[in-house]
Amino acid sequence: MRPFRDASGAFGRILRIAAFAGTCTVVLLGAVACGDEFVGIDAVSHFPREMRLVAEAEGEVGGVLITCHLDWTVEVEPHRGDLFGSAGGDAYRQVLDGSGAGIEFWGFAQSETRIRAFADGVVEVTAFRDGVPMPRVDDSRFWESVRVLRGDVTHDRDVLAFGDWSCPPMDARGDDFGTVHGYWMLVPR
Repeated sequence: MRPFRDASGAFGRILRIAAFAGTCTVVLLGAVACGDEFVGIDAVSHFPREMRLVAEAEGEVGGVLITCHLDWTVEVEPHRGDLFGSAGGDAYRQVLDGSGAGIEFWGFAQSETRIRAFADGVVEVTAFRDGVPMPRVDDSRFWESVRVLRGDVTHDRDVLAFGDWSCPPMDARGDDFGTVHGYWMLVPR
């Protein structure tokens, strides 16, 4: 069970239970919210309007060292129950063999961005274009991996949300194998 603080500031406890239709969260003060139910901005109201999204993944796959980083500035405003704005910054992937030879990609990513909270404490950071979610990216597993990031909301001042991130290949110029695993997090700017 995780502690939480309700709108009045009172502490309660959250108990996760399995249900046939997904996970439900029972708040021991009497309210019930299930699964991927959208809860709106209240769950992320403590998020500042300027944040950084950082991600790291590193590992060895088949004798090749793979390192990935994201470092994006996120600027959002409340909009229809979500936080909506923009995100942009560096995206990096390096693949090196034992001799130090390999390939390196660095790019600047920019998109409209929505941050949405769900009843089970999950947060979703989604890339948008022209006001709608970006379509699936079929020609690059790397860019597809950052189109939607899902994780957990925290109530910590230093880390606002975090989740697992897998960094797959760019699928360009010889970078076509090796996925490494790490994390992403939203932090205050």
